[in-house]
Amino acid sequence: MGAAVGVVNFFRGIRFNILSRPTSRRDVVQRVSILSLMILAGLAAFLVGAGSTDITEVAGDTFLAQLEELDGAEAELDLLRDDANADPAQIQTLELRIDELQAATQIGYLKRDGDAPREGALVPDFRLLNLDGEPVQLSALGKPAIVNFWASWCAFCIEEMPDFERVHQAVGAEVTVIGINRQESLTTARQFAGQTGATYTLLLDLDDELGGRGGPYQVVGMPTTLYVRADGTVDTVKIGFHTFEEMIELTNRLIDGEIAVDREPIDDSFVTRANDLLDSQTANHAVAAELFNRLAADPSVVQDIAWQRNVSAQARIWVTNLAAWRALTPPDSADVLTADVTAAFELLELAGGLLEAGVQAGDAAQIGRGVDLFRDAQAAFAQAAENLRGVLQALAPAAE
Repeated sequence: MGAAVGVVNFFRGIRFNILSRPTSRRDVVQRVSILSLMILAGLAAFLVGAGSTDITEVAGDTFLAQLEELDGAEAELDLLRDDANADPAQIQTLELRIDELQAATQIGYLKRDGDAPREGALVPDFRLLNLDGEPVQLSALGKPAIVNFWASWCAFCIEEMPDFERVHQAVGAEVTVIGINRQESLTTARQFAGQTGATYTLLLDLDDELGGRGGPYQVVGMPTTLYVRADGTVDTVKIGFHTFEEMIELTNRLIDGEIAVDREPIDDSFVTRANDLLDSQTANHAVAAELFNRLAADPSVVQDIAWQRNVSAQARIWVTNLAAWRALTPPDSADVLTADVTAAFELLELAGGLLEAGVQAGDAAQIGRGVDLFRDAQAAFAQAAENLRGVLQALAPAAE
């Protein structure tokens, strides 16, 4: 997908490293390992770009055997239909078997009447391959499920994975935890599963059919998680990062009980979270600036699909970070300066809206207005962040 994606992945990876303070030596080692993988993922995209993956490349033995049987059955049916002396009963039997195989090997979205990714609605059904290459169908599980959309470039997604594993270990017999990787390779998904310790059900959406633009889940922010009741209706939709405490609370709703787990303390102090978000947003500005510098050098880049996707991804990050920023509760001494940062964030949100609308409409003029507003918002954010950091530094000893 080009150089810009590599830069995006790199800075997003850095964001994970600063989200919260490590709680143990083991935590430090795990974070360094994950960060290294993120950098490698970014460099891989930078050097070779992204490409589509043939389903047979990740299919397991059982699923691959079904695909091969289907191909053979369809070829045999064609021969029988061309044979005037063929037995009609044999043709009918073969047609039924082909129908069975087609149903069993259909991968992706399985439409149902009235389905929608909203609370109270019937969850969109799907069948995807797991990391062993075998199909998993959501509606066939027969129990509550947690459906989480993630990708290696999404730092908050990676931060959540060890906690989803804790939920899985505590209640896996009653609730299926599912992580759907969006449009990445089997190798990448396996690497991050190993580094985060995730043993819950990880599935591959190779073409981003479920979460992409126009997909049934309409994923607008990453991570996105749906908590699904046993009857297939959506109990809760969570867009963005959520803590282990929130995971437990939302999972308890699915089982009408309480999960017995050890609850580690979470560092969510204002100083820590504010610094993390300021650093994250500053890093994302560098990525966006690179994208817009490319536009200035070559206006035809607005037609490049990879460039369009990267710009849209940046705009969504600004919205996600603004939501996280608004959730902070500053002390009185930082209230005014925090509001200044909020105002700059809101300008970025407006810029992002212009950019996304321009990308969708193919309107270069609107994209240009979005870029101009971004540069103004970036300058305002930099100044407001610098002012606030002085107060945060003074508050840090008290927070510790």
